[in-house]
Amino acid sequence: NIQSPTATLEASNTEKTTLKKKEQNQGIFSSASQVVIEQIEKQNDEQQDTVADENEFFWVTSNYNGQEDDDDFMPVVQGEIVRAVRKGIKWFTVEKDGIQGKVPKINLRACTPVVATVENDNQLQTISPMSVQLVMSTELPFNIDDLNYKSPYEAEQQQQQQLQGNQNIFQLTHSPSILADQSSPHILSTGGEYSPTERLQQIPLDSTPDILDPASEILEIVNSLIDSILPISAQEQEMEQTNTNQDISNEITERVWQLLTHIILALDFMHSHGVVHCDLKPENIFVMSDGSVRLGDFGIAKDLSENEDVTVIGTKLYMAAEVWIAKRMDYRSDIYACGVLVYELLTGMHPFDAATEDELIRKVANDDLADLPEWVPVELNDVVMAMISSDPEKRPTTKDIMELEIIETNINQYFEQQKKYNEEKEKEKQVTVLKATKKIDLDQITSLLQEIKAIEEYMLKDDNKESSLDFINQLTVALFTARSVQTSKYDKDIEEIIMTTNEVLNKVIEILAIVINEDIRDVDIIVDSGLVVEIVDLVVRIINEEQINDLVEIIRIISQKASSLQSHRLFIMGTIQALNTKLENADQKLIGKILNSFIFIIEKGWKQAKPLKPTQFQMQNYMTFQTSLFQNQLQQQLLIPHPYLQTLEQQGIIRNIDEKILLNQETTQLNKKNASRLLDIIYIEGAQLPTDLRLHILSGLATQLKDKKNQKAISQKKLKQINKENSIDERDGIEAGVQQNNNYQQFVTESDSFKIQYALEALTYLMGHRDNHDLIDTDDMIGLLQNFFKKENEGKLDDPIFICQSLRVLQLMFIFRSSEDRQLLQREIPIETINILKKNKDYEKDARALELAFVSPKLLEKLVTVARSIAYKDFEYLNELIKIGLIEDLDLEIDNLFEKEIYNQEVKDEVINLIFEILLSLIRNNTDGIQILVSHTNFIEAQLKLLNSLYQTKNKIKEFLLQPLRSISMVLPIELMNELVMKGVVRQLTYIADQQDEDIKKIIISIIQTIIAAGCKLSKVGHQHI
Repeated sequence: NIQSPTATLEASNTEKTTLKKKEQNQGIFSSASQVVIEQIEKQNDEQQDTVADENEFFWVTSNYNGQEDDDDFMPVVQGEIVRAVRKGIKWFTVEKDGIQGKVPKINLRACTPVVATVENDNQLQTISPMSVQLVMSTELPFNIDDLNYKSPYEAEQQQQQQLQGNQNIFQLTHSPSILADQSSPHILSTGGEYSPTERLQQIPLDSTPDILDPASEILEIVNSLIDSILPISAQEQEMEQTNTNQDISNEITERVWQLLTHIILALDFMHSHGVVHCDLKPENIFVMSDGSVRLGDFGIAKDLSENEDVTVIGTKLYMAAEVWIAKRMDYRSDIYACGVLVYELLTGMHPFDAATEDELIRKVANDDLADLPEWVPVELNDVVMAMISSDPEKRPTTKDIMELEIIETNINQYFEQQKKYNEEKEKEKQVTVLKATKKIDLDQITSLLQEIKAIEEYMLKDDNKESSLDFINQLTVALFTARSVQTSKYDKDIEEIIMTTNEVLNKVIEILAIVINEDIRDVDIIVDSGLVVEIVDLVVRIINEEQINDLVEIIRIISQKASSLQSHRLFIMGTIQALNTKLENADQKLIGKILNSFIFIIEKGWKQAKPLKPTQFQMQNYMTFQTSLFQNQLQQQLLIPHPYLQTLEQQGIIRNIDEKILLNQETTQLNKKNASRLLDIIYIEGAQLPTDLRLHILSGLATQLKDKKNQKAISQKKLKQINKENSIDERDGIEAGVQQNNNYQQFVTESDSFKIQYALEALTYLMGHRDNHDLIDTDDMIGLLQNFFKKENEGKLDDPIFICQSLRVLQLMFIFRSSEDRQLLQREIPIETINILKKNKDYEKDARALELAFVSPKLLEKLVTVARSIAYKDFEYLNELIKIGLIEDLDLEIDNLFEKEIYNQEVKDEVINLIFEILLSLIRNNTDGIQILVSHTNFIEAQLKLLNSLYQTKNKIKEFLLQPLRSISMVLPIELMNELVMKGVVRQLTYIADQQDEDIKKIIISIIQTIIAAGCKLSKVGHQHI
């Protein structure tokens, strides 16, 4: 009865087929039959399986949970790498973490991952069989069989064993990490996908990749190197169209040398440890937030394009000749790939222009490529061409490249910058992080008290109000000592220690109140000493109201006087979070101080907003403006959110402000106004309110504006609609909130006039957000505002601010409301009213803006958006806006003014004035911005075109039209002043000057004199004026 293996296999297959047909006739597979079928398949595999090669690895393409009650089957998870032990027809026996088991073949895909152990005596990586037909007849300029595949750093190979035992140092991991040491911070490793804003942490080389060091440096990926190709390519096109070829080519080559330096540092680090990257390409080189680059993606090759085969290690466009022909790669293959991507950076194109894969292989093998542009320096040209040579023996090693003088210089500069960066970070850490406490005995605290008393006596003298670094340090030590005592346990002298400590605290707070006042000048010393972080911590811990008030006032003064950098450090050390804890049950004076501190810190915090990089341009949820207002890239750059916004929202601080201040019926209108202003500052789209609190807050403010007839600006119809949409409890809360607001008595005295003024200002801030208009009834709001116009006409208005704010509210209503509401506004606020208000200097600006809103609300919205977006920003952000086309976009709006007949001259003047105000905000005290404006935009030409157009149409030129040229000529470096001459500024101004008023002539002459004087400074003695 013994059967041959073939007969057994045929019999089992017949049995399996019979079972399947039987169950299919019943419409379902029974679990018992399924088990029998799997057992038969398992037996078949065992009879026909083969032993796998030692280094045959597979990637798990989908999850497999194994089989119950059968340990032969192994559960695996998608993305894992397993080693094949035996291979059957449908099942493979694989090894994972030292355990073997069976996995369906369909769940696996062949690969040769970088995680495979690299032999110390031969640094080879073998390519899996490719599915493409290689051109084997290709004639190579070298003998492929003679190649010696070894690492050039054999003496250093033993370092690998010291780093991570028998494992490869670039082990695939699903936890983001940076593999780096002090000398090579350019290695980035992760098994997951990268996102533009993914935060990665550095870990020591001798650490497990899954363990992250919380104290390590955090860097942000801003884009991959492939995104650097596009702007460089655009610069090359600009070189062909401008006279600044040399400047642009120098800029390009300098950046390319820097990028090459960082990549070579990373490759040298890898190659010196016996590791070959195998998939070097622009997408796997990441530009970090500090401008340096990191080499990443050490996993298997992925399907990233149609031209890529998943069974090949690497990307075909970056494969060297020996990889295609011999299916083998070593460190020189990485050098080749690096050369290709540098070529792409310099030209914007791949070196081997091929329509098919066969043609690509032939060109790579025969060095058939176009020369680099003539402007590329000889040294850079030579090294790139050597790197992409088809002969591996002719390619330089990383050590060869690092010996180039310019690479050595860049390496030294980079490490010098890193040293400075690390020192600054360490300094920031010392300033913003509390030091660990220590045990303080009674003698120490008593001695400290005597020192503090001596300081107090000295400071109370009339001539000794100025603080010194020694005094500041002593006060810092005193607060540190107090914190140490309050957080320590004592076995003896506890009462005396606590009493003495409290006395020290009282003295220190009194001294701080003297030292830190409105006249203080050395805020930087105070922040950098570590004193402020101790004060912030103390605010949270103390409960004495008088001391809290004193400390909050000190923080308010520091936050007001601090630079943007110091203000950012205030945020890092948790100042806002500490003050937020004191809003509960605080009196109105204290709330005012806290709000002012918030405003100072958050307003200056906009300086920390950084412009988006190329791959970060995508629509975000926070953008609510219509995309038609700007080109997409410019719009997104303008609408970058506040860098602190996410933190403040997640920690509930903004919600706390909404509830404790804006919703609180006992809050003064001044504090509500400041809270509304704070929201207006932090939200780029305008002050945002929570949906569930919006009606409560707006109704409370509108009630303050009601007239004697008890008009309400909150629509009763809208109120009923919202009541219907909300629960009973919430509806009752809304009604109760409105009623309470009508009757409450404020604890802090405010005159009725100020109450109305502050409520109106708060409402103006809140109406800057589109969503808040849904709850405002147009009829009622117009009635409230008309009351102010009526009082102004009767001469009964207390302050012109009421009319200014009313006009701003009307502007916002006209921007955000429907066409029907706009028609109603124009009927109720006729143009005659606006014309009367324009004659009053106090109201002229806002009245003109409202007139523009009537004619073109979208244009006004656009200009308001830009003005909001550039407020408080730093020069880096503003200069990026200039570079990506903001100036051209605004110039286009000016051109449109003269093409459309709907605009009268006054409206045109208002638009141009608003645009020029934006322009001046961009370049004020911004020398780099002015240089970019003059050299890289057409603003000067557009300005001259505008002036000439007005001259030709016999229109008088107004002073504001010359302000940009005046500002530019006063700040532009003298070496660039000749550009103004070449662009025709002197000629055009001279031409139009005769027909202008004397005041305008004086301005024109001053601009011309400034330009000519700059030329004198550049001219040589005995030579003509340049």
